[in-house]
Amino acid sequence: MKPHGIVALCTEIRDALRPEAVVVSVAAAVDLQMMQDALRAGQPVIRSMPNTPLSVGLGVVGLVPGVHVTAEQTDRVKGLLEACGAVHVIDEAQIDALTGISGSGPAYAFHLAEHMAAAGVELGLDPALAADLAARTVQGAGTMLVENHVSGAADAAALRRAVCSPNGTTERAIGQLDSHGVPEAVVAAVKASADRAAEMTAQLREQV
Repeated sequence: MKPHGIVALCTEIRDALRPEAVVVSVAAAVDLQMMQDALRAGQPVIRSMPNTPLSVGLGVVGLVPGVHVTAEQTDRVKGLLEACGAVHVIDEAQIDALTGISGSGPAYAFHLAEHMAAAGVELGLDPALAADLAARTVQGAGTMLVENHVSGAADAAALRRAVCSPNGTTERAIGQLDSHGVPEAVVAAVKASADRAAEMTAQLREQV
């Protein structure tokens, strides 16, 4: 179901829902008020923003409980989704920022791996080998980052610094990324995603 059809769906199903049934939406841009207005008065609604790594059990989900959702209902939905990744209960004002980081974020990692592999091919590697090196490097770095984050041992900046020996190969590479504006580009990308999410919500509100 595309986002523009969610309000109509809520209207269609509202009389068939039990009053205690929790409606959980994964539709981007459809805010809680739109769904609450279309459903029966008092129907519990939770808005969520998942990302694609849920399909491999390593996803991130943002949950926004509506005004009629109890803490017990939130915990039940959270527990259900935790089988596929990390779940964060947030305020609706934060969901666009979450979208910019974790909702769109897998594409940033795929984009990086894509161009790492392309660089390997330019340097003479077989395309299949270059793609494998890039994919497994991104996977390993991500796993290492999460483990250090959870344990509190190190953050992303500390892990980066640990790889950058003074005047070494990695320091030279990071210098190139910085000089080409990669840090600023990443911030701009996250903001662009968040801004577009807000625009989509505004557009859908006008259609309701």
